[in-house]
Amino acid sequence: MQAQVTDDTAASVSRISGSISRYLGRIVGQGRSVSAWRVLGTLADHGPRRIGDLAAGERIAQPTMTSMVQRLDNEGLVRKTADPADHRASLAELTAQGLEQVHAYRRRAADALNEAMVHLDAEQRNMLADAVSVLEQVAQQLQEHALNENHHASAKKSITE
Repeated sequence: MQAQVTDDTAASVSRISGSISRYLGRIVGQGRSVSAWRVLGTLADHGPRRIGDLAAGERIAQPTMTSMVQRLDNEGLVRKTADPADHRASLAELTAQGLEQVHAYRRRAADALNEAMVHLDAEQRNMLADAVSVLEQVAQQLQEHALNENHHASAKKSITE
């Protein structure tokens, strides 16, 4: 029976986290797509990235990511530069304006979440605070798994080429 509880919990966490992300995007995203905010957030948190790596991370086609980065570049949020390791490839990096936008988005998102949680009692708020640290551990495990999957996919692609 324990496995079923775990499966139900995992499915609920996945569904709820996706819903929260989409709702926040609608509420505070200022017309920008959730994918665009994720790309901006990735650049803010991890520094410049190749367009292909951003596309793989978002699970979208490289031409779609190229268009998105071009729009963000036109808005002054991202700057495209040549990859010093491979001048055929482009890097996307966040501009100062882009970083300000990410910080502002995150503040608006926190404000929206605080407003949504205002009705929670002290015990529920404490439970949620405890859950955050657990969710951070889960996110770290998923990140490591995703990095391993990307590494294996890249190695497999290299072998077949």
